[in-house]
Amino acid sequence: MGAADYLTRLAALAAGTRFDSLTAGTVQAARAVTLDTLGAILAGSRVTENARLADLSPREATVLVPLVALAIFMGLASPLFTRTMEPSLDRMLREVRSHGARASAPVQSGEGRPGAQW
Repeated sequence: MGAADYLTRLAALAAGTRFDSLTAGTVQAARAVTLDTLGAILAGSRVTENARLADLSPREATVLVPLVALAIFMGLASPLFTRTMEPSLDRMLREVRSHGARASAPVQSGEGRPGAQW
């Protein structure tokens, strides 16, 4: 099994898993692992041998901070960015649903792709 197959299967499993289908033991184990990871991150940042590791340079911070702020803003205000795509996505979904079985048939030399007549 290739890496792509593995990641596809893992993504399908994650997408199909609902929180309410998890057992109490699974939820408790996930909480313990998350707390352990956070604890290791916080405690590790105070270990003296880690003090010699390079911190962010001012140049890296100058690039990273605006990118993180933009990512947070785009997540919180996502309708501002997705609203313009909605009509195109709605039309595409209607077309795919209306074609049903035809959508799963192999595409012939540019069929269904505007501007792809080679």
